[in-house]
Amino acid sequence: MEQQDHTQWNGAVPDGLYIQALGHNTGEVLGVFARFTPQPRRLRIPGLPPNISYRKHSADSVGLQALEEKLVRLRPPSWPKDIFGFDEALAQKGEALFAVHCKSCHSSEERSNDVLEAWATPVKAVGTDPKMTLNAERMVDTGILDGSLTPLGTIGDTLDKSAKAHDVLAVSVVGILLDQAFIEFGTLEQDGLWRAVRKDLTRLNRPINITNFKEVRDFILDKLSGLFRPPVPATTGAARALHGIWATAPYLHNGSVPNLWELLTPAHERKKTFMVGSRLYDPKNVGYVTDRSPFQNGTFVADPANANGNGNGGHEYGTSLTAEERWAIIEYLKIH
Repeated sequence: MEQQDHTQWNGAVPDGLYIQALGHNTGEVLGVFARFTPQPRRLRIPGLPPNISYRKHSADSVGLQALEEKLVRLRPPSWPKDIFGFDEALAQKGEALFAVHCKSCHSSEERSNDVLEAWATPVKAVGTDPKMTLNAERMVDTGILDGSLTPLGTIGDTLDKSAKAHDVLAVSVVGILLDQAFIEFGTLEQDGLWRAVRKDLTRLNRPINITNFKEVRDFILDKLSGLFRPPVPATTGAARALHGIWATAPYLHNGSVPNLWELLTPAHERKKTFMVGSRLYDPKNVGYVTDRSPFQNGTFVADPANANGNGNGGHEYGTSLTAEERWAIIEYLKIH
């Protein structure tokens, strides 16, 4: 992910810097198992936003930063030619076809304007299942956060009694990070947030006075701009780096397409149901075997109508090519 300037399947998360990774990883922790208890610092003054303390939470910034520093050093696995074989001539044909039909989206040649060494991530309406984005757009009760400023939106924006889920999450994450920055300010210890900021400033060669809290605060807010706000329309998808793509089946953001061969076929020809959970690899179609599963309930049922989150439509790129041309692209993707 550190190769791209946006991540998540719909491109809703700015990425490529440590502070951005710390932001979306903190959000993920809040979403799955964290303890989080925002509290008022003082009695509410009518007409003013609430003064909230975000310090009571169980997200571990030191651990999250340590994990991220290890993740950025990982490299994708190489196609095991000695086990599955490889057709060099076919891959060369596939490389030429990839350049024409796929490279405009899945290429690292266009560099990001925001993150040094990252590539600009195309975010386009690709027609995939919209359920993930629609879920983030759901309205939720804001509770104690009612009236809080939304630091990543338009100046003066506040949360109402009911607000979009992703805005509530963004306010919570930014509140946590800024509170932490303020708590640690003065000691500048090698804690997770300050370590992330230091590394980012060094990487960007950014002339910020790290002993000036306002400058650091502004840097954090700038780099987290747009956090968790999904683009529109809901069928939008973010193109991803394809390095090691052979090892990441099933495909699309909801795992609704079992292998690369089916991903390059028209949506109406894709399997409506298949078995999941097998670790037996299918080197021809590039995915896992789909006619068996170690689990009694290991059947995936796709929903072509895109009503329940299991839609397998969209991303119909390369589907008009001949079968031979599609096989050539797949061969090339094994080593891309």
